[in-house]
Amino acid sequence: MSQSGILEIPLLSGASFPDWSVVTSNEARASLNDTLGRLRMTKRWSGMTPHEETVRRAILDIYVETGHAPTLNALAELTGLTPVELPDLLSSLAQRDLIVLSDADQSIEAAYPFTDRNIEHRVCIGDVSLNAMCAIDALGIGAMLKQDVLIQSRCRYCDCDIQIATKSTGHAIESTSPQTSVVWSGIQDIDGCAADTQCSVMAYFCSDDHLDLWRDEANREQNGHRLTIEQGLEAGAAIFIPFLATGKVVTEQQN
Repeated sequence: MSQSGILEIPLLSGASFPDWSVVTSNEARASLNDTLGRLRMTKRWSGMTPHEETVRRAILDIYVETGHAPTLNALAELTGLTPVELPDLLSSLAQRDLIVLSDADQSIEAAYPFTDRNIEHRVCIGDVSLNAMCAIDALGIGAMLKQDVLIQSRCRYCDCDIQIATKSTGHAIESTSPQTSVVWSGIQDIDGCAADTQCSVMAYFCSDDHLDLWRDEANREQNGHRLTIEQGLEAGAAIFIPFLATGKVVTEQQN
């Protein structure tokens, strides 16, 4: 935590989480402050071991390459760790809520910002198409990978198609259709993993009117922030740029 009180967690890569340098709007900053619980984020990142970090990054690399979560054998081949070593590391990453394991067989079914679940947010990265965990996650993927992406999603109220293209290696919005589209960054208490709680209340809407109708429906009184697509990208980039930031990795011996 920084002395100024702003959430700022040092990572093994040498980067800090989140990356406040990409946040220029007060709305995105307020959304991040409300959704990134200090205790939860500290638990997520503090005390990460080099082996945990190696496995976490490898999972994301395989997602980007294949569009799906890796098998143990694929992870073993990429990391040099054995299939016997990996289950404990995966369990630790799941406890940190950096990945999600299937209840049925403990296979990987998600690693933020990617998921194998049937989610409404689809992100095209070159020739690979995969699912993003939520609307904010989808907007942060391009900046995390330093690539332009195409996001295909739907209005949570009327189910109409929403399409967003990025530019400047994922750091800016090239186009949005419909142009009136907005992001709702909802706030929900985390009970278990964010994939089952917080992520479910982050969504796109084709207009402010449909966001208002969705919130009014069934007397839904939900806290959160209405963001423009550009502000949503700032929030997503701030969260996910550190996920694959490169730099001098701090080892356990150096700590």
